[in-house]
Amino acid sequence: MGSSRCRNDAGAQARNVVCSPNATEAAVPMTLTFTVLGPPRTKSNSPRIATSPRGKRFVLPSKASAAWEQSAILQIQSQVHRYRGRTFYEGQRWNCKALIYRERNGPGDASNYYKAIGDALERGGAVANDRFIASWDGSDVLLDRRSPRVEITLTEREQG
Repeated sequence: MGSSRCRNDAGAQARNVVCSPNATEAAVPMTLTFTVLGPPRTKSNSPRIATSPRGKRFVLPSKASAAWEQSAILQIQSQVHRYRGRTFYEGQRWNCKALIYRERNGPGDASNYYKAIGDALERGGAVANDRFIASWDGSDVLLDRRSPRVEITLTEREQG
């Protein structure tokens, strides 16, 4: 009979523990995938200036950005149920590979797309906090005029 090996997130208070059935067996990194349909938008394009009832001015994201974020959150929430029952814990670090398919060619600021995607993943319930996305390895901005979308693959990173 194999012994049970469990590991805990050393840096943060763990909500759960990840266990593998055999001490000699390496834990397989968890992978989550999501597809967000529709042309992606960043928060930094065409921001709006608004005024509070007290007269204080503040910046809002563009209407297109706000609409994309709301759509992305709803789409992520509708897909995250596939991963219920898996073991997640506070402080779990992720690599996010985001393939960003735009409807038109031209310059696109990848880091601004990453911010919008990270916020949507957090608000959609896929990650506890977007600060736990440690890297964006494998991400790219591509062209698909017929089907603009974002294909997201979250892979658990080793703690260390």
